[in-house]
Amino acid sequence: KMDTKNYSYRDFDQFVNLRTAGLGVSTHISTITNNPIKYDQGVMLSSHCLNHNLQHMLTIWCELFNKPIFKDTDRFKMLLDNYVSSLTTGIADSGHLYAMQSANSLLLGSSLLKENLSGMRHIDFIKNTIKTESTEAIMQKISTISDLLLNRGRLRIAVNLSDSNYPEAV
Repeated sequence: KMDTKNYSYRDFDQFVNLRTAGLGVSTHISTITNNPIKYDQGVMLSSHCLNHNLQHMLTIWCELFNKPIFKDTDRFKMLLDNYVSSLTTGIADSGHLYAMQSANSLLLGSSLLKENLSGMRHIDFIKNTIKTESTEAIMQKISTISDLLLNRGRLRIAVNLSDSNYPEAV
């Protein structure tokens, strides 16, 4: 949704839509089965494509990992506003889910983290951050988080493909 070194956000979005079925980003939290207080956490990046678009899809991820640009404050502000709007309109549609998630956060450490990252606490945190911090400060924090998360030393990858496509993909 932002510019990269080689693409404007519009061109990049078009490239993604032409070559993949979209890019996904979500949190991944799993409770350690023999200790319900402990958990593993991460960020899951996902996408899928047709066989002949595999190299393009990998190019897209490389572009995101290596060349994001966080300078267009107006664009970033609009994306933040859209995000908050989608969160707040989702409350009415998913109120019961939010209530269950909030109640579950009292039982497990992993559920508390899920509440902080995607529940009502998250919505309150985002709204408060937008009210109290400048767009530039938020953008700088996002850039720092991007540098930390997209560190090659911390990445793990899983590729799912059929036997017939294995020689091409590898």
